[in-house]
Amino acid sequence: MRNVFFRYVFGLYPLGLVLLPIVYPCGNKTTTSIIMDYRNLIGNPISEVHEIITRKINQTCLENHTRTCEQNKEIGSIRQMVCSIQRRRLHFTEFQPQLTIILKTIQISLGCDCELGRSAVRKRDTKQNPRRTQKRLCKLKNLIINIQSCFQKYNSKEVT
Repeated sequence: MRNVFFRYVFGLYPLGLVLLPIVYPCGNKTTTSIIMDYRNLIGNPISEVHEIITRKINQTCLENHTRTCEQNKEIGSIRQMVCSIQRRRLHFTEFQPQLTIILKTIQISLGCDCELGRSAVRKRDTKQNPRRTQKRLCKLKNLIINIQSCFQKYNSKEVT
């Protein structure tokens, strides 16, 4: 009986109301504001972090895990990559504050947020195994490169 009431009042199933934020997780930011945020707030700091990581890596990154930036789904792709970096919770003292600020700025710019869940409490110790640290740095470097290229692809759109 309650289901009928909600369908009558809202014109939707209650489950649809619950799932709506999951289907549309990002805010409605204009293309112009996202492009301006990238140019003014994100572009230079993310390049600096990329350079720090490149200097820190002792070897060339053999693994090239490229995440594709799908046509007309750039914002969702960028959000997935940012959330992937946050879930990894890599803590490198040299650039962690800058990386944290960049990731938060990107989320604010896109109007998206990452749901980290319960596992976000645990931190990985990156000083134990140098080989593992290098591998994690390579993955992080590749994700940052992919975020940059996805933003550039999005920036090439015509601004309306």
